[in-house]
Amino acid sequence: MTKVRVYALAIAAAAASSGCGYRIVHNPDIIAKRAAADSATNVALQQQLSALKVQCLADSVRLEGELSAARAAAAAAVVPPPPPVSDSVLKARAAEITSLKDQLAKVSAELDRIKRRLANPRP
Repeated sequence: MTKVRVYALAIAAAAASSGCGYRIVHNPDIIAKRAAADSATNVALQQQLSALKVQCLADSVRLEGELSAARAAAAAAVVPPPPPVSDSVLKARAAEITSLKDQLAKVSAELDRIKRRLANPRP
């Protein structure tokens, strides 16, 4: 053989044997082990999920009980009536309301006068 042919065969053999770092493995034992591991993981996750569902349901029932107890306690709480208002306080409030109404009437009259004056300016 010639040197070129020997080199070409050597390069082809090296490329074929290296596989560029990737090898396809069709080993049924490895696939079975992976499937078993995945199955075990799925079973464990399903058990955790069912446990969390039970815990969630228990927490919901507990919280609903606490909420109903809090509502019952709030409904049973007695709201004290407001203290009675004396006649002098009522008279003072009535006098203040009357005074404020009078001031409002005066300010409204002044505002109307200003509006009329602005509507008809003097030449």
